[in-house]
Amino acid sequence: LHDVVEDTKISLEELRRMFGSEIAGLVDGVTKITKMGRLPYNSRAVQQAENLRKMLIAMNEDIRVIIIKLADRLHNMRTAKYWEPEKQREKALESMEVYAPIAHRLGIRAIKEELEDLSLRILDPYAYKEIEDSLALRRDERNAFIEKTKQLIKNRVAETIPNVYVSGRVKSINGIYRKMFVQGRDMDEIYDIYAVRVIVDTVNDCYNVLGIMHDMFRPLPNRFKDY
Repeated sequence: LHDVVEDTKISLEELRRMFGSEIAGLVDGVTKITKMGRLPYNSRAVQQAENLRKMLIAMNEDIRVIIIKLADRLHNMRTAKYWEPEKQREKALESMEVYAPIAHRLGIRAIKEELEDLSLRILDPYAYKEIEDSLALRRDERNAFIEKTKQLIKNRVAETIPNVYVSGRVKSINGIYRKMFVQGRDMDEIYDIYAVRVIVDTVNDCYNVLGIMHDMFRPLPNRFKDY
């Protein structure tokens, strides 16, 4: 129903009579956010800040509104190939500068990264393809390495800290792109293309894990960060 008021002759009041005030309120909120994203991009930094502010205000009223809009935008970007090129770029810029940061603030990393990658595929298709192909060459080897490392760490850490969660991830294509083309690095100079996270309950456990990691692996000079 999220596009009904905007794309058809059905009014918000008709929607309210048919589905109730709660559903009508969600549809109205999504419609307002959609209109925010259509403002002209003549001042991109100011525009981004303004959209973020307005969306956060809307989100505070009912977080479901922004969740619905993020899902809608993600679906749109997955099917963006059916749009005209100009519309593709417009929506890609909106997704990269407005919707992905909102997903990040909400802690929805998967949506943030997919929106960024889908946007990059439109905005810089050659770079996207270069990184995608490079990652594909070693996908099986990389996945096997991550799984082996996860299990190795979990077995070692669990001896001291039983309640430990270990996960692995591959850096998003846009994340790699930013380091390669914005920071001027070669792919071989990006040390976190794939990484393992070790999550524990307390700060003390965190530093205990750090000691174990430094015992298991050789730390790189000037690469350690204590947040």
